[in-house]
Amino acid sequence: MRRRSRIVRGIITLVIILAVSSFFFLKWSRAHVNYITATEDHPLDCFACHLYIQKDNIFARLVNREYLSPYKLAVSKAGDRLYVVAQESNSVLVVDLAGNKVLNKIRVGNHPHTIALDKTGKYGYVSNEWADNVYVIDLEVSKVTDTLKTGNGPAGMALSADGKYLYVVNSFSNNVSVFDLGTREEIRRIDAGNNPSGIIVSPDGRTVYVTSRRGQIAPYGTPLETEMTIIDADLMRVT
Repeated sequence: MRRRSRIVRGIITLVIILAVSSFFFLKWSRAHVNYITATEDHPLDCFACHLYIQKDNIFARLVNREYLSPYKLAVSKAGDRLYVVAQESNSVLVVDLAGNKVLNKIRVGNHPHTIALDKTGKYGYVSNEWADNVYVIDLEVSKVTDTLKTGNGPAGMALSADGKYLYVVNSFSNNVSVFDLGTREEIRRIDAGNNPSGIIVSPDGRTVYVTSRRGQIAPYGTPLETEMTIIDADLMRVT
């Protein structure tokens, strides 16, 4: 009888420990998934997710079919080439629009997001969201020639109207990096909204608009507010 009582107490203790551990594990898992996906509604499926993102072991290669996952794209100034960010394969596809075929596959950084082309058609810029940098590609030879260090999670990009500056939205650090393309140095980092993503420059080149995907922190029960950041391109500050 005494032995049975000890077993019951042991089982109850184990259940309590597992319940408490499960609570903290789920809380940590939710925070981890939110950070990795930059969303708050992604399913908590640890096994499937980690199996899917593994690329280097034999088992992963057997169960994971390579999928290029075309995401963002840009057309050359001449209109003869299409550059496609293939996010899952960490590459940029160079497509011949006349022949409707892929000419080249350029390896870039981890989880590329956006590609922007300069006015001359010589260089392309690719933001690598999970590597915190931007790759500079010489489009004539389809080769990465330089790396620009950004903030956390570089996503959307835009070139200034005169082509002298590159604006890079850092979605995880909530700011915008401004690069002087003459020196390829970051000259300014401008605060933006919560989880910024998209960016565009006005036709006259004087204003930069940045969208933010997540709402602002506010008291419970108040209406949800999101924002768009407006930057004066001449002063390089939020207006």
